[in-house]
Amino acid sequence: MLWACKILASGDTLPVLDADQAFSKLSEDSNKSVGSSQEEVSYTCDACGEEIVIPIDLSEGSSQRYVEDCPVCCRANIIHVSVDDNGQAQVWAEPEQDHE
Repeated sequence: MLWACKILASGDTLPVLDADQAFSKLSEDSNKSVGSSQEEVSYTCDACGEEIVIPIDLSEGSSQRYVEDCPVCCRANIIHVSVDDNGQAQVWAEPEQDHE
């Protein structure tokens, strides 16, 4: 699936593959590194205490900050992501404060 996304993102069209070719391509791609040993990390919601698992998007840089609602209690959290040179991510959250 990842190889198909890469092809489509480049603007090319997907080749027509038979089942054996598709399996071979899938096997090749599964052995490649995506640049990080972590694809998902977790943080604890400050409001409800639940552990929330989120994906890591390395294309956004090694230092990230964004707002995400907790999928359990719906409170907004500011998510901080820091990725080191080895691809290991540290993630923490703090409650978003409304400034009126």
